Amino acid sequence: MPRPSGRRLRVLVVVLALSPGGGGLVALVWGLVLAEPLPGVPCPDRVGPDDGPASFLVVPDVQKGLAAFEEMMDRARGLAADLAVFTGDMVCHSDEGHYRLFLRAWARAGPGTPALFAPGNHDLEPEGDLPPRRDLYRRAFGPEARTVRLSGAALLTGDDALGPPDPTALADLDRRLAVETGARHRFLFLHVPPLDGADRPRPGFEPLVEVCRRRAVTAVFAGHVRGWRDRVVDGVRWVDNGEGADHDGPLPRGTARLLEVRLGAEGYSVRSHLLPRRLALRVEAEHLALAHPGRCLAVAGASALAALALGLASPGRGASAPRT
Repeated sequence: MPRPSGRRLRVLVVVLALSPGGGGLVALVWGLVLAEPLPGVPCPDRVGPDDGPASFLVVPDVQKGLAAFEEMMDRARGLAADLAVFTGDMVCHSDEGHYRLFLRAWARAGPGTPALFAPGNHDLEPEGDLPPRRDLYRRAFGPEARTVRLSGAALLTGDDALGPPDPTALADLDRRLAVETGARHRFLFLHVPPLDGADRPRPGFEPLVEVCRRRAVTAVFAGHVRGWRDRVVDGVRWVDNGEGADHDGPLPRGTARLLEVRLGAEGYSVRSHLLPRRLALRVEAEHLALAHPGRCLAVAGASALAALALGLASPGRGASAPRT
């Protein structure tokens, strides 16, 4: 039996889930999908031109906002950037289903550029009290700490998803920044903003903030915290963009913010693109099928019980209609 994919998968799973007794077939389809190797998103150490104008995108938290994420990627294709950088929380929970959900969305809607990822807490933490799943993250996105070069600039990712970097990770970041002292710009991408709302280091983040100042980091981009802040503190630009495709509550509201960073001879610029958050039944069906197969089974069971109840309540063959 060929493995279903794309639109066929969504239609098949939803039809089966809504049909009496379809729960077992939903489980079969889901098992076939999980049997496929988890596709990764490769990213070379050098992208775009070695010199001259270039650009990259900064994409904040996606999680369950996949419809708005696809809208972002539609806009991204028109911007013709050389690289897309994610500041974490690509998925809601660290499990196979949610990772496949995001990777399918990226393969379908991505702008065709390489992608660089920083880990978020949701990318590492499964649902419940299970330990972090760094193996899934690395299979999908590569190492947590990466350096990519673009047109004379160095773009570095760090890992503060589950707390401040430990001494080993901090020493590695310090070493990687020291290597890039000749770069025109040094951009750092994290998940949790190192500064709080009063522009003071969060507890435990003081050493990280000091490394950024001492190594003359050009700008630090982060997500995680709802809202938008852009300021310069002690010579470092701190850009906190928590206005991702993800949304609180059952229905999306407001706008998502995609950042476009352009590099040129005179420096760099940051531009915001605001896009409405929205729902799409196609995307929600795929979310249900890949990330929440248990709910599909529950829907199938409820559907079977409802069909049985309707059958018992219907008049038998040959029964006469009541007189009025």
